[in-house]
Amino acid sequence: MIWEQGKTPTCSGHAIAGVLYDCTGVRLDESEILHFYEVNDLDKDGMSVSDIARAYKNHPIRKDILMTTKDDVYNKRKRFKKDTHLLGAKIRAALIRKNVGVTFGMYLRKDGKAIKLDKKFVFIAEEGHSWGGPHMMRVVDLWRDKNLNTLGYKIANSWGEDWGDEGYFYMKTEDFLRVVEQVWVIGFVKVIPKISR
Repeated sequence: MIWEQGKTPTCSGHAIAGVLYDCTGVRLDESEILHFYEVNDLDKDGMSVSDIARAYKNHPIRKDILMTTKDDVYNKRKRFKKDTHLLGAKIRAALIRKNVGVTFGMYLRKDGKAIKLDKKFVFIAEEGHSWGGPHMMRVVDLWRDKNLNTLGYKIANSWGEDWGDEGYFYMKTEDFLRVVEQVWVIGFVKVIPKISR
């Protein structure tokens, strides 16, 4: 499921909305996401998934959907969570579980080519350019070749279906490890109302 965030810097909210949809099948509309930011008085610039998750527990977007998991599994700036060797295994484990999804943060380029892709919609990692603001997206699947060898990840962005491969792109494992700043595993479950007797 792909959203179009437009010029509103709500990528963290859209990433979580994507996971929520993958877990429960419930699609949030744009007004619900924006209302969630307003009710929780969230600053749209530079919000992390952790900030959004904390706010969700206080004032959920949907009262019938419970956030069950919020695990900060990788953080480049925290010494105790810098193990890239285990990161791939944690992402793979999360992708095969029900009711959880994977979101991550990276920095965008400042030169107008925020995320550069080749003709097959594969992320092009380049050195020597300056980085701009942070951006949150979600990993939706492993990216494999025809022999089922894992090449990297299929990633959902929030820039609409006209961008990339209908809103998605692909990133090699080594490039993901190079640019990723944080990775979160988040879970949602739809609450079944109790039937009064």
